Amino acid sequence: YYVSVAFLDLFEFMFRLHKTKTIDPLLWQRWNKLVHIFLTIPKFKRVWEETKSSHTVEFIEFFDSLQDLEE
Repeated sequence: YYVSVAFLDLFEFMFRLHKTKTIDPLLWQRWNKLVHIFLTIPKFKRVWEETKSSHTVEFIEFFDSLQDLEE
């Protein structure tokens, strides 16, 4: 559980760096791919549903849109 929460926080941090253009686009590409990989893990998706209210609205919209693509 706590490892998943930590990764979600890290993903949001990387997302924020991407949105503010303070991360190299190629590095963001790697992180974005990793998010997609994590979304294949059922427990990770459950933790997201339980904790997403602690994230920014912009990140919630981004992350939920990726889940829609996975389904």
